[in-house]
Amino acid sequence: DALASLLAEDQADLLPRVRMVVAGVATPLADLLGASDAPRFAALLSPGDVLGEDALLELSIAAADPQRPDFLYCDERRVDPADGQTRAFFKPDWSPDLLLSTNYIGRLWAVTPQLLTRAGALLGDLERHGEYDLALRLTEAAHSIAHVAKVMCARGAKALDTPAQERRALQRALTRRGIAAEVKPGCIGGTWRVRRARAEEPLVSVVMPTIASRGLIKTAIGSIRDKTANGNVEIVVVDNIRAGETAEGDTWKAWLREHADTVVEIGERFNWSRFNNAGARAARGEVLLFLNDDIEITDPAWLDGLLEHALRPEVGAVGPQLLYPDGKVQQAGMFLSRVVARHAFRFSPHDEPGPFGLALTQRNVIAVTGACLMVRRDVFEALGGFDEEHAVVNNDLDFCLRLRASGRAVIYTPHVSLIHHEMVSRGEIDDSYNTARFEGAWRDLFAAGDPYFNPNLSPDYDDYVPDEEPVRTLSIGHPVIARERVRRILAVKLDHIGDFISCFPALRRLKERFPNAELTVLAAEASMALAALEPAIDRAIRFDFFHARSERGRRAVTKKELQRLHEQLAPYRFDLAVDLRRHPEARHVLQYTGARWLAGFDTGNRTEWLDIAMEWEGDVAGKRKRTHVSESLVQFVDAIAVSCETDRRVLRDAPGRAQARAAWAALPALAPLVAEPRTRPLVCVHPSAGSENRRWPAAAFAGLIDLLVARHDADILVIGGPDEAPLVSEMTGLCREGARIVSMVGKVGLRQLPMLLAGCDLYVGNDSGPKHLAASLGVPVVGVHGGSVNPVEWGPLGPAAVAIHRAMTCSPCYLSKVSDCHRGLACLTGIRVGDVYAQCRRLLALSVPSAPHAGDVP
Repeated sequence: DALASLLAEDQADLLPRVRMVVAGVATPLADLLGASDAPRFAALLSPGDVLGEDALLELSIAAADPQRPDFLYCDERRVDPADGQTRAFFKPDWSPDLLLSTNYIGRLWAVTPQLLTRAGALLGDLERHGEYDLALRLTEAAHSIAHVAKVMCARGAKALDTPAQERRALQRALTRRGIAAEVKPGCIGGTWRVRRARAEEPLVSVVMPTIASRGLIKTAIGSIRDKTANGNVEIVVVDNIRAGETAEGDTWKAWLREHADTVVEIGERFNWSRFNNAGARAARGEVLLFLNDDIEITDPAWLDGLLEHALRPEVGAVGPQLLYPDGKVQQAGMFLSRVVARHAFRFSPHDEPGPFGLALTQRNVIAVTGACLMVRRDVFEALGGFDEEHAVVNNDLDFCLRLRASGRAVIYTPHVSLIHHEMVSRGEIDDSYNTARFEGAWRDLFAAGDPYFNPNLSPDYDDYVPDEEPVRTLSIGHPVIARERVRRILAVKLDHIGDFISCFPALRRLKERFPNAELTVLAAEASMALAALEPAIDRAIRFDFFHARSERGRRAVTKKELQRLHEQLAPYRFDLAVDLRRHPEARHVLQYTGARWLAGFDTGNRTEWLDIAMEWEGDVAGKRKRTHVSESLVQFVDAIAVSCETDRRVLRDAPGRAQARAAWAALPALAPLVAEPRTRPLVCVHPSAGSENRRWPAAAFAGLIDLLVARHDADILVIGGPDEAPLVSEMTGLCREGARIVSMVGKVGLRQLPMLLAGCDLYVGNDSGPKHLAASLGVPVVGVHGGSVNPVEWGPLGPAAVAIHRAMTCSPCYLSKVSDCHRGLACLTGIRVGDVYAQCRRLLALSVPSAPHAGDVP
């Protein structure tokens, strides 16, 4: 009854969609949704949870993906168990090992009724076993799991599962999965270690290439012999010491033959991949451990900690936490960053947990370093070993990426720590690898982004910090306020009597624009009697902000008074609060009204927190005003009303896709497009712009094109003027899929361009004229914006158009020359291919539902 009463008062239009269900503990959760043939999802919330205003929309879009996920989860704001602070948790994509370490799924998640049924989830299970148990069961039974990398929920104050519940949830999961393991506390509170048992004691072959630099090979072999508590180990050394060059070298060669189990002598130039492959061939073990000769063992249980994962059939490789001699982290797994791989949490203290404990939590990673990499022999041989074209660097990364492409996981475990005296054995050897081979194999993956590294994190730092200048996506010109949701308006007019009277026309216009809303005025005591004279005002609330006599100015309103005002206004639950004073003195009062949307005047962008703002130039000496103050207030109200409009079409009679394509046959320049029936998505790309400081790099466009062709089987249509041919040629030359590109550069005039664009499934381009034209035609548009202008002002305006930009501290800069930019156009170069591709993928999924999508490898 309370819920129905609340909805009846606040959101009456939702009441018909609310069902009250009486259920018992044995009621299947799927039964609570009722019978329906429509696609549905169920989500779990607790008292105090706050959803992002677009949370349900984001989940709906994610559910429309061609992979048809049945389990969705989002990023959230929650308490970080590492330090007790509340912050945004930017989560990885599906990471099953991380979920066995901590309930990182958290909120918000949503599932299909079919998944609830498969998991056998009952209403009473939540009380008995907790959320963690339910998350484990649902993800076990899910066919496809998708992650929305946006903060969609702020966790309420309700406590999470108790530690006892979490431990039992993990133990229940292990029992269901037939895994023999013990659940032990993790490195920090809120995390766990699933310590797996193993019946076998396989022979582990430790393969170490060496030149015996600084004699650290002695420390490595000695610590393996002395510090390994359990294990069946053989040491295979690949001897790259040049015989006869020095007496010291000959001494070490003799020492190796005395202390290693097997020595493979190779006198050629250093090639890490070839040396380790040779060592693996000489090894007898069914498990291979590739170890640098500058590693020092300090933990007696190190081998067990690696073997428990290496022997798992679904795992390809496992690596430990590596520390520098001073105790700082050398690597805690690797992640992809633009065009390189970085070592996670490098230079952090060894016991620093990192955000949400990720540095000290076992998890899935894209790669681990070859300085300590354990893999089963059968897996190593199935992949053909290390690629010997990568002599010095990227060989371990290439191997791990191939493991992942084969469907095997790569695991980082913090429960094993070793010391790595890095760079000792290599000395001054140059970083050498086959660049063309590596980029040819993995460019798409680098472009799309590391699935275990959230795109909201900075790729330029190792410690998983949020990007301070993040890439943002804007839908330009769409309604800021849902008009039907505005039922209670608070007009803040804290002026003196003369100023208060001037707002009456604006108050009447508010009533006209929002006829179903109740209008309350917050005014000074002297204005209360005047408020009773205006029929548009339904209620007046007193708050004295200025002295009664205008010459005395503003009172010293205290923070306590403002807090009391907030408590007084909160029960009214205002939807919209409007400050009808142009001067800024009282603007901050809006923040104490509790209203959902705030509107007011702004001068010099001082109040960015306003949802709707009208620029006011202020009172400038010697400058005459053109309108009466009451007229500017009415104009302000009209601007608020305009922000509620849902129709943002620029061209109302634009041709549809089918109509446009039918017209192509009559246009000679477009004849190549109608030579055969079109079954694949057609993406129009315009890589140019009027000035260089508005151009996303040609290499980035090339990477995007390759992704669209590889993952969506798209055809690419490139447009541009004759003078843009060199830039287009540069871009095409960088594309792997150049054969799928149809160039219309210099072949299509402005008269033909609208019909050409209208027939495309997607348009991608810089901030230029064709972008605006495509958006006005209703074509799905992704506009890539630099920082020279504000995308809110110049983004593409259309029903299916988005602008991508980087929220730079120095933008908008309004610079016209690249040479004037002191940051090297970081506003554009910092927009990753994966950022743009993510929006292309979403728009293609919505506009071309049947478009294929290869998706990521497992």
